[in-house]
Formats: sequence, structure tokens, C-alpha cells
Amino acid sequence: MSRLVPVLLLLIPILLSAGENLAPLVSAKAAILMDRQTGLVLWEKNADWRLPMASTTKIMTAMVILDHGGDRLDETVTVSQRADDVEGSSLFGAGDTLTLRDLLKGALIRSSNEATIAAAEYLTPTHTVAEFVGWMNDKAGELGLTRTRFVNTHGLYEEGHYSSARDLAVMTRHALSRYPLIREISKVRFTQVEALPRGMVNLENRNKLLGQAVPNIPGSIFDGVKTGYVRLSGPCLVSSATLNGWQLIGVVLNSPDMWLDTKALLHYGFTRYEWHTYAGDDTAAYEAPVAFGAARRAVPVGAKTPLGVPVMKLQFRGGGGDDEVRFTPARALRAPIARGEEIGTLSVYRDGRALIAAPAVALRAVPVAGWLRALRVIGYALGALLLLVIVGKLYGTRAKTARRRRRKLAAQRGEADPGRPGDR
Repeated sequence: MSRLVPVLLLLIPILLSAGENLAPLVSAKAAILMDRQTGLVLWEKNADWRLPMASTTKIMTAMVILDHGGDRLDETVTVSQRADDVEGSSLFGAGDTLTLRDLLKGALIRSSNEATIAAAEYLTPTHTVAEFVGWMNDKAGELGLTRTRFVNTHGLYEEGHYSSARDLAVMTRHALSRYPLIREISKVRFTQVEALPRGMVNLENRNKLLGQAVPNIPGSIFDGVKTGYVRLSGPCLVSSATLNGWQLIGVVLNSPDMWLDTKALLHYGFTRYEWHTYAGDDTAAYEAPVAFGAARRAVPVGAKTPLGVPVMKLQFRGGGGDDEVRFTPARALRAPIARGEEIGTLSVYRDGRALIAAPAVALRAVPVAGWLRALRVIGYALGALLLLVIVGKLYGTRAKTARRRRRKLAAQRGEADPGRPGDR
């Protein structure tokens, strides 16, 4: 037995490594894990199944509210009786007045159904929910969500109201990337809004993962996004978690335990993958040839903003995987080039598909070669001399033409040519 101990100790790191790379134990009917920055799918299960998605619907509702009312958030809205009558109405009643901004908070934080209807009626020219739902479906089309269809603004079950884990991840990626207000509101655990004449209304987020770390991932934090539940959808959760600026999106639909499934999903992402930066404002990814440069005939190319992707850990240790960094110059590169000057685009490709791109910048100045500067000086001098010759030639030609005209006029008048003294 004593001889087996050293062998077992040697096997522990291998077993732990293998454990980290097993598929996550997710019991949800459908699930997906997506990198927010690149849209890269890190894991999926039945991700294209069309399923009812309950109140995760409100992610799209929030985007459409901001698309059509982003400049009207401080306007006051009165909750209608129709909004108050919706199933699950609990925060606001008919006749309550509050800002559009606070309705948005009510929808995202406390999942208020009446808030979505009040906002829809207020923003549409026809003051109808149907028109607002049309906007939601138009937005889904713009985002390429082919397995999503909306029938209402809140997510209560209705025939024909569905989405997929993949579509919800794409939708959420867009919301977190393009709508800072959604990103900020969805991480709020508790706040209050004022609804008159009711007074202050408490908004407590039902997402109990908010503010927690992903299990065994120090420095990580759950920071969004939306819960959902109706009987026919089962528990649903669209979540996000961030580690050192790297954000992952997890979606679980019809889950027996959405909290456990989500933790497993995000833990899998942060243990199996790591963020690798290929280029930045101080990290070169490419050496580009430069014409007419002094000393160096190439310039190190970096990225104006950090250019990186999630890389599978074992794959990365084995040599970087199949990622390829490509530089596309905006023009033929000729000196002089200033440090920090934008000179094209850097892109990261995996399996022939572009994952992410950023403006490419020169990380070092490239002055013009000395011999070229000398040639330019000589060229300027020769150009100036040539210009003087041309001007002189033009002046001489004009003077000669003027003398000929004077002689002709003198001959016509029978006078001696004033330019020929011998005729006087």
C-alpha cells in the first residue's frame, strides 16, 4: 500500500484536470453558455429547442422600451386598468403614476407584468400592447432570432410565445453590450421607486445569485440578468457572471433547479476556459512591412482596444489551438507612421470564422528613411528650379508676343518700329 501512495499523489492533478473538463451537470431541458464579448458558444444542450421562456421575455421588452423611449425616461406614465388587470400584477395599480424609467426598473428587477403593459401603452402611437409586441418581433428579426416569437410583453404563457436558449443568449448579449442601463438595472438586488399616490414601492430582485461569486472561482461575481417562471415553462434563468472583466452568459430553460444548473454552467466556463489577449495598446500581434521606413522596415501592430477570446485551457497549453490573428491594412503602409496611428483592423479567427475585431494601431513610430528625406529635399529643390524655368519661359514668351504686336501696329500706321533704333 505504501508503494501506491506516491502513484496516487501523482494522479491527483491529472484527475482534477479531467474533472474540470467534464461537461457540466445541467438538468435543465435546454441550456447554453456564451462568451459575451465574442458570442462564442462554450457549451450547449438542446439550445435550439423552442420553449416557453416566461419573464425572460422582459429582456426584449426592456430593449424595445429604450429603443422607442430612451429619450423619454423621465416622463410620467399613468398605469391603466388594463395593465392592473394582468395576471401577476402586484406592484402598481390603476391610477398610479411613475416615470418610464421606474417602470423599466419594476419590469427588470421585480418582474412587474403591469409595468411592461403600462410602458407599451404609453410609447405606442395606438396605445396598444399589440403594436409594441410587433416592435418586439421586429427587433427579434433584426437580431436574427429565428426561434423566437412574442405574443405579449411580460412572458405569461400564451400559445405561440416562445424562444430558445441560443436566441435568449444572443438577445442578452446584445442587451448587455449595447444598453448600459439594462446592464446596470439587471444587477440591482434592491431599490425603491416612487409611485403616486401609492408612495415608495420596494423592488427586490428575485435573482438570488446576484452579488455572489461563482462557486470556487475567486474574484468572480454574478451580475445579471433575469429570472422567469410560469407553470408551463418551468423555472428559467438568464444569468451573467464576470471574472476580471471577462463576462459569460448562461441560459437555463425548464430547470428543476435553475440556481444549481446556473452555478454548474458558469463554473464550467471559468474552469475549462481562460481569457487570452492577443493584442492591445501595448501588446503586438503582428509585424507589418512598411515602405520607406528608417532603420526598421516593419511596424509592430497592436489593437486600440484589447483583442482577446476565451481559449480552452488544455488546448491553450497545447499550443494555442486553431486561433489565427489577421491584419487587414487600411492602406499601403508607407513611412512616416506615428505611434498610436490607426492603420487597419486586427481580427481573431477560429476555424475560419471571425470571432472579434478591433482597430489596429502602430505600437512604434516609423520615421521616413534618411536617404528618402534627402531625395525629397533634392526633389523639392529640383521642383522649385523647374518651376522657375517654366515661369521664366512663360514670361519670355509673353514678352516676345507683345513685341510682335507692337511691330504689327507700327507697320499698319506707317511708323518706324520703336524697337528698332536704326529706323528712326
